[in-house]
Amino acid sequence: ALAVRVYQLASDETISGASLARLWDHESGELKDDLLDQVERILDPGKSETVPISLKPGVQSIAVAGNFCKTEGDCWRWIHPLKGLEEPVELTFDEFCIQQAGKASR
Repeated sequence: ALAVRVYQLASDETISGASLARLWDHESGELKDDLLDQVERILDPGKSETVPISLKPGVQSIAVAGNFCKTEGDCWRWIHPLKGLEEPVELTFDEFCIQQAGKASR
């Protein structure tokens, strides 16, 4: 199983510079005023889950972070500006990374 968090952010500046270890246990301190809301889900291997999001006022970016045991680079997170984001977004999670279907992860 993999713990995954969906963040609604006023800006992607703070999450872009955060490490997984610092973010996971200290998101309020790391993201500060950028954090507008978050939802956590536990994903089971091989299962598909839809996570509906009610956007909070001021949201400029959506980010998803996976609490991976091992990861490759920054692919433990996926960040996208709200503007231009097509619904629904399909993300896949392997043992190391988050990938957006049809696009390279960021």
